Formats: sequence, structure tokens, C-alpha cells
Amino acid sequence: MSAVTFEKKQNGTRVLLNGVTAVIIPRPEGCEDVFEPIGEGAFRWTRRTEEPTDRMRMALRAQYKPRWFLVPSVNYFGNGWGSGAQYSGYGVDGVNWTYAWHRAAIPACTYTESERFCVSLFGDEKSGMSCSVYGDGGETVQELIWPETETPRTLSKRFWAPAYRGTMAPRSEFSGIMLIKSAGKIREGVKGLLDFAWKFFYREVNMVYTPERVRQLDMLFIRQMVTKTFDGMTVVSAGLNWDESESAFKKRKKYETGWTSQNISSACRLLKAYIDTGDEDL
Repeated sequence: MSAVTFEKKQNGTRVLLNGVTAVIIPRPEGCEDVFEPIGEGAFRWTRRTEEPTDRMRMALRAQYKPRWFLVPSVNYFGNGWGSGAQYSGYGVDGVNWTYAWHRAAIPACTYTESERFCVSLFGDEKSGMSCSVYGDGGETVQELIWPETETPRTLSKRFWAPAYRGTMAPRSEFSGIMLIKSAGKIREGVKGLLDFAWKFFYREVNMVYTPERVRQLDMLFIRQMVTKTFDGMTVVSAGLNWDESESAFKKRKKYETGWTSQNISSACRLLKAYIDTGDEDL
């Protein structure tokens, strides 16, 4: 089991894993940091200020250049593929990206790793913040930022929109979750992050429909989307579009094996329904 320890200094906190410094956390004047254990290598990091403030940056400085970094579902080690509007690198035009908490698959989450350490930082249940990750010399900075911002641009569907800068009422307490683990193979530590986040954010949910009713509705939708093409092929349409001229939903003339049409999984679903029911119409 890895041992995480903290050394409080005059202007911050040094975080060690098995006796080796993994992270340094600067502490601004007038602030107090508290680290509450909530799991193996996991801590709720709470910062309290002497005076209420309407902005805050909680930054940790990982003591390495990353061999890999991640903003879940958004930026995978700088991306670097595709074309058009996309996040790439740490930022653009010399300005680091900031991502709204709801942009990432785990709220305001950044993950970095070296050959020795895996460090994750993300928002807690309160949300309402942003995150950023970037290199600074031989260190990697991971931040939680209040209020919510997206800079220097905001990524819309397929284009860049102007930066977003939110506002908030002044307050005296801010918090996030920090996870520090030993590294193994490259990217292997992401599994630990995902496993922990899944448990941390788990909440009981009362289903509106029973599983059987969901299956019935699923089958009803698939059958409504079944289409005969001009050459006699039976396919599943990629959904419905509203037709203003006819004031009605109409099937999209687009068909894909996966993605939105899900023709392969839909075909398997129809075959399974036929086996279960013997319905020849399927």
C-alpha cells in the first residue's frame, strides 16, 4: 500500500508518496489548506480564506514533466489529430486552456503521470468550477479555478466561440479531490482514477421505468427507425429530424453501422427479440 504524507511549510504543502516528493501545493497568503483522507491515496482538499473572495485558483505542482496527461473526454495528451475546432496541446496563442467542470467526463478533472507518480485533481459534488493543466519548466501544474471559465475560447459544436467568464458570490471555502498513486505502465493509472471517481460520485437513482419497460421502448424505437433503401436493403435510420414544412418528425436519410444508427447492435437486438418471441415481423 502506498503511503501519502504531508509536510506543511510556511508558504505551502509538500506532498510525498513513499517518502518522495510528488506534489508541491503553494498556499496564498490568508488561506488555510486541509487534506481529509477519503480513500487510499485520495484526499478532499479544502481551502479556507480569511476573507470571502469571488475568485480562487487551487493549484498543485506535480514535480515532473508528464509522460502523459488527460482531461477526460476532452484532451488526451494534447490530442493532435483530426481537423477543425479541437483542443490541442496545453493552450493556444500562449494562453492555457481552462475547461468548465461540465466539459469533462469527471467534473473539472485533470490527470498527469510520470514514470513514478499518477496525480489526479477534480471537482467535488458542489461543481461550479473549471480546471486547467499545463507544463511549467520541469513541473506540471493542475488547477481548479473559480468562478467557472472557459478560455481563451469556448468550443461549440464545430466552431470556436468567445471565451466565457462566469461570476460568483464571494465565499470563504473551496474544495476539490486529489488522488495520488504510484505509476505502472503508461496510462495504466487512468483505471484507478475512473474506478475511484465512479465510486465517489455514485448515487442511488430511482428508475422512472422498469428494465422490462425500457426494453419495450427500445424495441419500439428501433422498429420505427427501420427503413427500406432504394436497392432493397433494410437498415436503421440515424434518428428523426423535425420537418418544419410538414410539422412532423421525419427519418434521417443516414445509416451507420455504429455511432448514431447502431445498425449492428440494432440487428442483434432484433434477432434476440425474434428468438425470444418468434415474431415473424421482426
